[in-house]
Amino acid sequence: MDIFNLFFHQWSQTLWGITWQTGILFGIIGIISMCCWKASPNFKYWMWCIILLRLCIPMELNLTIGMGRDIRNAVISVPDRIYERLDISDTTIIPYFNTVFSNSSEMNKSSTESSKEKSSWMKKLVSPFNNLSIYSILFLLWLVTTLTVSIFLIRLIIRINSLLKECQTIDNPKLIDLIVRLRNKLGIRHNIEIRYLDSDKCNSPAVIGFLRPTLYFPRSIIYRWRIEDIEPILLHELAHIKRNDILINWLQILLQVVYFFNPLVWYVNWKIRQLREDACDDMAIAGIRFRRKQYSEKMLRMVKEYGQKPTFAFLVAGFTETKSSTAKRIKRILSNKYRNHPRLTAFSIVFLVIMALVSISLASGRSGKVREFVSSDEKEVHMVKFQEGNTLEEIIAILKTEGKPGMLYFTGKT
Repeated sequence: MDIFNLFFHQWSQTLWGITWQTGILFGIIGIISMCCWKASPNFKYWMWCIILLRLCIPMELNLTIGMGRDIRNAVISVPDRIYERLDISDTTIIPYFNTVFSNSSEMNKSSTESSKEKSSWMKKLVSPFNNLSIYSILFLLWLVTTLTVSIFLIRLIIRINSLLKECQTIDNPKLIDLIVRLRNKLGIRHNIEIRYLDSDKCNSPAVIGFLRPTLYFPRSIIYRWRIEDIEPILLHELAHIKRNDILINWLQILLQVVYFFNPLVWYVNWKIRQLREDACDDMAIAGIRFRRKQYSEKMLRMVKEYGQKPTFAFLVAGFTETKSSTAKRIKRILSNKYRNHPRLTAFSIVFLVIMALVSISLASGRSGKVREFVSSDEKEVHMVKFQEGNTLEEIIAILKTEGKPGMLYFTGKT
């Protein structure tokens, strides 16, 4: 059971550390975003994707310039660094489950305070049933929730695939010629299949699949709309393929499943989806020679005729937004302050790379000197190493990993 508790403890601490560092990174990106309020949606989109990049790193980062731990301690107002609590003139003795401080200041405390402190640490390290620590319980709750959501997604994907297999290929010559022409204009090299979408679950154009992306259009659009009216909508869908938005969208889904408990991840995913649609709008408007009014009219017609949001909108890319979000997009397009920058410049790309490196480094924990401490069990003396700034629980976990019984004597200068 101790082995499982140790593993669950390490995993919980890792998730907690990543959550803190992501929150700090969120604040940094948010401040930069407010300062760059005139930047294009495409630039802001990739800027917020920096947080997705950090979430893909499954470990708590500790770098020299990192200030994540300092900010974390300032927020919670409880310094958890052991060396800040030690009086180096005395010896500190810490058993594994009976945390007793034996320096001069602690000896003057009453027995009542000592028992309360001992009881609080016991509650944190040991659960009242089955010897499971609190970290083990949290890990199991996380695991059950993640598996449940994953099973739901897998069943939904299977159902959608079975539905899409029944969709027929569109053989309209004019529409096929239009797709080839627009595909060449956007620089898309591979062929794109287009199919009818006969389903009440999704009644608006959408792009599905990132290995072999396929366009799906409702029959009513193909039969009732003119080719000239379909062109702006088709450009928007092709922009998703050009930008590889389906791949990023799936990455968002996976990260949201893993970090479902973090509200900041939900907000970042929502923000990225909004900026993604704005960026595709800019590419489509540039494709029709900046005729913003014409593009807005087609968007408005799409909302009026196909205003219902599909039940699996988060799995696809395209005109799958709500009426309110579409209204905001139209307002932005028709604004006098509208500026169209569909592609990133070389300077913007370099700036984004530097921003990613600096912001992720600043949000990381600060690496410290490796300290050596002595663990004694009357028969032999063991040397235990850990990073400066480790918490009491982390030290205990290290000792249990090393399998060193007895007391821990802190020696040396801080």
